[in-house]
Amino acid sequence: MARICVITAGHLATCPRMLKAADTLAAAGHSVRLVSTRHVDWAVAADADVRQRRPGAWKGALGAAAEAGRRAGVPFALDLEDFHSAEQDGGTAAAALGHGLAERIETNVLPDAQLLTTSSGAIAAAYANKYGVHPVTVHNTFPLPSLAPALEPSSGEGLRLYWFSQTIGSGRGLETAVRAVGLAGVAGELHLRGRPVPGYLESLRSLADRAAPRLRVLHHAPAPPDSMVEVCAGYDVGLAVEPGSSVNNRLALSNKVFTYVLAGLAVIITDTPGQRGLAADLGEGAEPCAPGDEAMMAEALAAGPRTRPPWLAPGPPPGARPGGAGTGSIPTIAAPW
Repeated sequence: MARICVITAGHLATCPRMLKAADTLAAAGHSVRLVSTRHVDWAVAADADVRQRRPGAWKGALGAAAEAGRRAGVPFALDLEDFHSAEQDGGTAAAALGHGLAERIETNVLPDAQLLTTSSGAIAAAYANKYGVHPVTVHNTFPLPSLAPALEPSSGEGLRLYWFSQTIGSGRGLETAVRAVGLAGVAGELHLRGRPVPGYLESLRSLADRAAPRLRVLHHAPAPPDSMVEVCAGYDVGLAVEPGSSVNNRLALSNKVFTYVLAGLAVIITDTPGQRGLAADLGEGAEPCAPGDEAMMAEALAAGPRTRPPWLAPGPPPGARPGGAGTGSIPTIAAPW
């Protein structure tokens, strides 16, 4: 078996793709060393939880990401989670500089990589069109839970909506969701998990007071990556409402969707090129909405606060098809139960 070093520019707890890669390679019998950064106070404790759950699974080596591959004289692979040369919003000088630097780096390193992976078919196609490379699509999924999710509606009045990310802030579609709840005229709770940008929760709650007075906005602290499906359970609807504000955002396939599905939630998902295929795979378990379309989202929310989508019943979801966007996770979700 090989000796493999997995390097990430973030914390263990905030880069689940590389954590899953290390787990998978170690489970296959390889000797794995995982190198990460250590610079955000709240993530340090989460890193400790990650390591405690994997005693001896792989060798942790926290520190700055190192230059690898060429200088070491060994083969290297790259995970392209985003389309980095079109990742930022707008046409500002700062965005142009960032995109130019990303393109320069990608042009230099991608051809020499032994393996490239990415997080969505749309991003893979974008890299193929721009650089002539062919990344393998590996979705941001988590393992199937050992027990089937509880499919009963949550307790209490109204809908319980759920959304999570490392950072809670503007430009993620949350304002559209709040206005949609107000247009739908339904009572409910919007649960947000992550680290809020200073002042953002107050701003969102102020919007809810004006536009959706029957909606409560509740905040939860970040959770370790191994517990994301567990903490997602107990809600009614998961929100994957990326606004498509940049090329990369339109091409991305949110890891939120896969997590919601494993926890038994219905999904409201924006109809972007990156998410369209998975929305079709989920059939009646997902309600696609145009990015920023409050009226369309409101119609979905008003359709029935206690309606559970038919695909959550035993058996594969309607529309699940071999080779589709959910291959390896969505079409087989009901099988273990």
